[in-house]
Amino acid sequence: MSLTNTSPQFILDAIQQLEPTAKITWDFSDTQPALDRLTPAQQTIAYAFIDFFKSQCDFATLQQRVNAT
Repeated sequence: MSLTNTSPQFILDAIQQLEPTAKITWDFSDTQPALDRLTPAQQTIAYAFIDFFKSQCDFATLQQRVNAT
C-alpha cells in the first residue's frame, strides 16, 4: 500500500483493512496548529477522522461525515 495517497477514501479503505483488534491510542492534542492551516472542508474531514480515532464515532458515521464534504 502506497503511503503517498492521502485522499479521504484511501484512508477509509486503509482503516477497513485494519485488524478488528487494532487499537489506536494517538493523542491529537498537538495537532491544532496544523488543523488551523487547513481549509474549512479539510478541517471537517480531519475532525471526522480524529473523532473516529478517539472512539467518538463509529466507522459508519465516519464514512457519512467524510462523504458529506
